[in-house]
Amino acid sequence: MTNHSKKRKFLATSITATMVAAAVAPVAGFAAAPGPFPDVPATHNYAGAIADMANANVIEGLPNGNFDLGGHITRSQAAQMVAGLRSLQTGAQANTTNFADVKSNVWYTGAINSLVSEGIIAGISATTFAPNEKITRGQLAQLLVVAYDLQGENVDNVTLPFTDITGDEWYANPIKILYKHNLINGQTPTKFGPKDNMKRGDFAWLAANIDYAQGNKLPKPTPSAPSVESIEAINATQTEVKFTKAVDKASLFTTGSSGAFIGTATVTMSTLDGKPAGTYSGKLSSDGKTLTVTTQNPLSKRYDVVIDGLMTTEGDSVAKYEETITISADQTAPTIIGTEKLNASKVKVNFSEPMKAFTTVTFKYADNGAAIVNGAAAGQIAAAITAGASDVTFSIGANIDASREIIATFIGAEDQAGNLISPNPATVSFMKGAADGVAPTVGPITQTGAKSFSIKFSEEIQTPPTVTGTGLAPNTVMKDETDPTVYHYTLNTGMLPVVATTLSIGSFDDLSGENNPGTTKVVTFTQDTTAPQVTSSAVVKDATSKKEYLELTLDKNVDLIAASRIAGGTTNGSYIKNSVTTAIANGSLANAPITYKSLGNKKVVRFELKTLLGNTMDVKDAVYSLNLAISNIVSEANTPITSAGVTFTRGEDGVVANTNTNVLGAPVVSAVANDNSKVHVLFPAEVDGASAVDVSNYSIDGAVIESVTLQPVSGGTQLAILNLAANSNTFTGVRNSMVSGVKAINSSKTMLPFSSTLNLKENVVPTVTSAQLTDVDKVTLTFSESVTTAAVTTDFELLIGGSAVATKTVVTTDAQTKKSTIVFTIENPVSAANIATGLSLKALSGLNILDDVGNNLSVPATITITQ
Repeated sequence: MTNHSKKRKFLATSITATMVAAAVAPVAGFAAAPGPFPDVPATHNYAGAIADMANANVIEGLPNGNFDLGGHITRSQAAQMVAGLRSLQTGAQANTTNFADVKSNVWYTGAINSLVSEGIIAGISATTFAPNEKITRGQLAQLLVVAYDLQGENVDNVTLPFTDITGDEWYANPIKILYKHNLINGQTPTKFGPKDNMKRGDFAWLAANIDYAQGNKLPKPTPSAPSVESIEAINATQTEVKFTKAVDKASLFTTGSSGAFIGTATVTMSTLDGKPAGTYSGKLSSDGKTLTVTTQNPLSKRYDVVIDGLMTTEGDSVAKYEETITISADQTAPTIIGTEKLNASKVKVNFSEPMKAFTTVTFKYADNGAAIVNGAAAGQIAAAITAGASDVTFSIGANIDASREIIATFIGAEDQAGNLISPNPATVSFMKGAADGVAPTVGPITQTGAKSFSIKFSEEIQTPPTVTGTGLAPNTVMKDETDPTVYHYTLNTGMLPVVATTLSIGSFDDLSGENNPGTTKVVTFTQDTTAPQVTSSAVVKDATSKKEYLELTLDKNVDLIAASRIAGGTTNGSYIKNSVTTAIANGSLANAPITYKSLGNKKVVRFELKTLLGNTMDVKDAVYSLNLAISNIVSEANTPITSAGVTFTRGEDGVVANTNTNVLGAPVVSAVANDNSKVHVLFPAEVDGASAVDVSNYSIDGAVIESVTLQPVSGGTQLAILNLAANSNTFTGVRNSMVSGVKAINSSKTMLPFSSTLNLKENVVPTVTSAQLTDVDKVTLTFSESVTTAAVTTDFELLIGGSAVATKTVVTTDAQTKKSTIVFTIENPVSAANIATGLSLKALSGLNILDDVGNNLSVPATITITQ
């Protein structure tokens, strides 16, 4: 990362192993959803990679048609997919390896054979491949590095931030290689999880990125719906949003290509960690593909980002973008990137990023070092950086010498994150310009609408003059984006007068400082009283709502007044389906509200077809010819359009993906007091059952989670019980736990990964290792570990010859604490005949023998007593 670019990748926190392709992998090359799997939404970060992998026949879904993003992959599945990516021959099905567990003629046999023969993969031992074992993140890193022969020069100089990788492990170097190339990241900023199982979605993203970087198998990108391509932080308060297609500035800003956003939901960044973004504004690049968002406050940690309601310059809807991102704190110093002469007495200094407020700029002449005061007087230079500005303008006083080099010095200037400028001090040099001797003049004045006109000046001027005249209300002024000598004036209220009007144009200066004291111009404006006309119509499907709209393009700007609509009661026509024509009479259709396609573009309006056609007249694939009755749409000159004839083919509305984006809050994870084989996970709200009972969404160090039992919602919370495999947790103590991938009920977004520590007792149950008759009324039991019994409890009954005997049914003992051998008393002594018949013990329901941490004694149906 250089000081000039200061780019830091956002990492989506909902992805446990975010595979970021920056340095070598062209993420933009991925096809865009919709892909072949219904559980991979079009807006998901992995959608393009998964679609491309599926199109290349490298990956397949589950039998139910889903992809299962959070599911794990086995070693054989990974072998099959990597062999497909590398285009290896997998046809031979005889096992040619030494692996006893790789049989001939199994679907994965050829893939494993090919990878082994290429030296790409090995088994877990010389004779065992373990095809059904899940592949870990460390194993997959090694596999892909070898498969693609990724180079590891200077890898020893790579410092990993992950505390669970010391550098001595076999997987350390492969992970360093991928990390060096910006291809892989951790589950958290400090945890990589090399021994955790790799998820299917993570694998598809990583493998596709590497494959694209190497120019290999995957197909070229297919044309895709307009969408957000990437989001990057470029400094503490600015982020870049890149789009796959040029965005219409009118869908972002009221005027021009920068400023405050239209509406409240166009671009939002909601903090999840108490680091609010504050107010924000934007600037769209000249090609329309990059939006720079500037926030009031420095950004740090997690944010929910929503970008919605945008249109492309071609008139298509941009898919709604929703994602939870994490941004690291800015630690890169700001720099001066250059100066720009605005006019003879103004010079702008541009910084690499927004700065904190700063007033202590010092000036001096370069030739003799004489100081120049920072101020507004004629012999001074005024300069002050305002908070959040990426530049400062030097206003050079009238008495400052022209064409004489001046040096400006910044000492201690800081960016918004508090990083000092580099170098510190930083200097720039500039000169005051001399007047060119030619004053600017007013050129043509052109009417551009019922409420607007433009003025072209003879040359570029410093600021636009004020224009007044009879009947002209206060107006707004905007400089033309392509011709800097043209300014556009728009009335805030009313319309231009239709009689000869004298415009009074105020004083203005050219860039060299030459002044035009002002002038008057007589102009005659006209009003177009012709009604607006529909020039074209098109059926489009909204990228967010999936509903079909009929869009009407008009020949002039129109205003939508109260209740603008297609009047269904007086709209008529017909439709044709299967060569049969059906008439549509007045009263057959419903009113359909009309809206602008995008704010700022007043020539394109639209209405929802389903609303107009209703249920009776809405026929898929029918060709409609309608005479639209239009109400409450007028031109800027207040001339209404009342009707339009249109012909279109009706498709059908799509199914809206789940738009509930509630993110489930952090759960409470706790041990169960009386059962060491269960752990409680209490969620703060009702959860999606399928995700909550998915074992792969939980992990507890040192324990095996066998299943999850979900309890009914109670008091607004819901409890999931993790059932640990018997005898799987072998130690008592504090360990890490992780919960991820669980969603709130009806939500499309998974929770943020939640890690916590858990003090858990071991669940290895004690057993009886021997039962010995040590006296005619005594049985000594030896246990696998020390146990405790209560005072005089009825734990067993004595069986003689396999049957209970009324006078010898109870075996009791006094209280015993932490004993591995305990003597139990038989109610009545046994005889030699009893012994000869055979003695055994049967546990009673009241058995209360526990080990030191509360695990109940495990006993067979009967315990044979020996002598």
